[in-house]
Amino acid sequence: MGISQKRMKSSRILEKTLPLTFWTRIFDTLTEILKNENSVRSRYLLDHIISKLRDPRVSTAESRQSAAIDKWLKTEERNQRTNVRLLTNNTHFSFGCCSDRLLSDAASLIRTIIGDEVPNLESLYSFSDGASTSTRRGIGSIGVKFQSGGHVTSTAHRIFTTSGDSLIWKELRNWSEPTIVEGNVLFTVPKSSTIDRCAAKEPDLNMFLQKGVGSFIRTRLRERARIDLNDQTINQRLAYQGSIDGQLATIDLSSASDSVTCMLVRRLLPVDWYCYLDNIRSQRTFVRGGWHDNEMFSSMGNAFTFELESLIFWALAKTLRKHLRISGKISVYGDDIICPVSMVKPLIQVLGFCGFMVNQSKSFWTGGIRESCGKHYYRGKDITPFYVREIPTTLPHLLHLANRLRQWLERGDCVGGFLDSDYYSVWKEIAAQIPRPLHGGYDTERVDWLVSYGTRPFALLKRKASPDWWFQSIGDPKDMTSRRILKGGKRTAEVSTGLYLHWLCTSQEVDRCQQEVSNLMVDRGYTMKRVTRDRHFAFAEPVLPFIEEMNGN
Repeated sequence: MGISQKRMKSSRILEKTLPLTFWTRIFDTLTEILKNENSVRSRYLLDHIISKLRDPRVSTAESRQSAAIDKWLKTEERNQRTNVRLLTNNTHFSFGCCSDRLLSDAASLIRTIIGDEVPNLESLYSFSDGASTSTRRGIGSIGVKFQSGGHVTSTAHRIFTTSGDSLIWKELRNWSEPTIVEGNVLFTVPKSSTIDRCAAKEPDLNMFLQKGVGSFIRTRLRERARIDLNDQTINQRLAYQGSIDGQLATIDLSSASDSVTCMLVRRLLPVDWYCYLDNIRSQRTFVRGGWHDNEMFSSMGNAFTFELESLIFWALAKTLRKHLRISGKISVYGDDIICPVSMVKPLIQVLGFCGFMVNQSKSFWTGGIRESCGKHYYRGKDITPFYVREIPTTLPHLLHLANRLRQWLERGDCVGGFLDSDYYSVWKEIAAQIPRPLHGGYDTERVDWLVSYGTRPFALLKRKASPDWWFQSIGDPKDMTSRRILKGGKRTAEVSTGLYLHWLCTSQEVDRCQQEVSNLMVDRGYTMKRVTRDRHFAFAEPVLPFIEEMNGN
C-alpha cells in the first residue's frame, strides 16, 4: 500500500467524530471521581475544568460575540467616567493620601524608567506575523506587510514619514505606499460558552511603531525595575511562596487592557511620551458597522498595551507601598499583580479610582491558595487545573484531554507514570478511541501523540492545509523537531522585497553588508531562488547574507 493510500485510509479513520454522549459520559464519570476524592486539588479542578468550555449547546457564536461587544462598550462607558474623574477629582483615600499626590509620585517613578523624552527607537521597530487590518495572520505575512505598506492612521503616518535616516527607513519609504485608515477593527475570539473575548486588529504601520515602544519599555522594566516580562516563572515562584507563608497576595484584574484610559496615561507619562504614544495608537475603533472614539488608550492587539499596563501597575503599587511605609515584594506581569497582603485593600482603592476592577474570583490574599501566570498553588502544592475548551469529539481534542489528565495527575500523587485506578478507567476509555500507532511518547504538552509510558509511538498526528488528518511515521521520538513550512512554496517572487526589508530590520549583519545587498535589490525584477533555509527571514529570525540566494533572470 502506497503512502497516499495509507494517508487516505487513516484520514477516513480520523475524520470520524464521536457523539456528544461520549463527552457527557466521560465528564460525569470524572466528576464523580473528583467528588469522591474530596481534596482541595480535586475540588479546584472540578470548579475550573469546564469554565472555559465553548459548548455550542449553550449559546450560538453570534450571541457570544454580541455579549463580548456589549461588555466592551460598557467598559468604554466606565472609561468615560474614569477620564472625567481623573481630570476633575482629587480623592482622599482612607489610608491618608490623596489621588493627586499618589499619581504625581507614580509619574515621577515612571520617568526614572523610561526618561522624559522618547529616544530613537528605530532599531526596535518591527512587524509580527499577527493579523492586522490589511493582512491575515500566518507564516509569510511579515514579508507581505513590509512589501505592501499596509494600513496606517494619519497621525502615525506623519511619524513614519519623518522618522529615521537609516537604510531600512529609506527602503521602507521607497517600497511601501500605505493606505490611510481611521483606526483599528474590533473582533472577537472564543473564550467560554457564554461570551467571547474582544481584541482589535491594528493598522500595519501603527503596529510596526508600537512594537518598538513595547520592546523599549520591556527592556527598561527589566534593567531598571527588575521586572522581567519575558519570564512568567518569577510571578509563579512568588505565588508559590505566598501560598506557603501567606505574606504575598496575587491580584488579577477584569478587562485590564481595555481599562487603561487616556487620562490615566496622560497623568502618568511624560508629555513627550504621551504625545508619541497617542499618535501611534488607534484613536478610533470600527465596531458594529461604525466608528467609535476610544476612551481607552489602547486595547488588546496594540503592540505596546501589555508593556504599558505592566509599567503602570508596577508604578502604582510601588508608589503605594512607599506611602504606606511597608516592606514586601512587588511584581507584575501584565495585570497579574503580586504585592504584600497588608496593602491589598489600599491597592484596590487606588486601582478602583484609576478605573480598574479586581477580579475577585481570581485574586487571593486570604487562605492558602495563590494563582499567577497560569500556576495555582495551595499551601505549597501545585493544584493547577487543566481546561477543556472544546467538547472532545475529534482526535486532537481526545489527545489533549487524555494528556492533560495525565499531566494533572502527575503533579499530584502519581508515581512513576502509574495512574490511580479510578482515574485510569477514565483515561483508558479515552485512549480506546485513539488509534494504536499514536500511543506512546513522553511529553504531555503535546497533542500529536497519546502519552503512555512503556510504549513507543509509531506515528504522529499531522495536519495538512485541508481539514484531513493523517499519521506520519517517525523514527526516534527524541530526534523529532517541530518545523513550520510554507504551503506549496508560498509566492516567493511576490514577497521577495518584503522579505528583504524584514531581513534588513532583523539581521545582525546589516551594517557589514547593507550596501552590497541594497545594490542587488534596486531592480524590482530580482526574486529569491529559495524561500526555505535553516534560518529564514519570514520567521523573524536573523539570517546570513543571502547574496547567493538572488536571481535576476
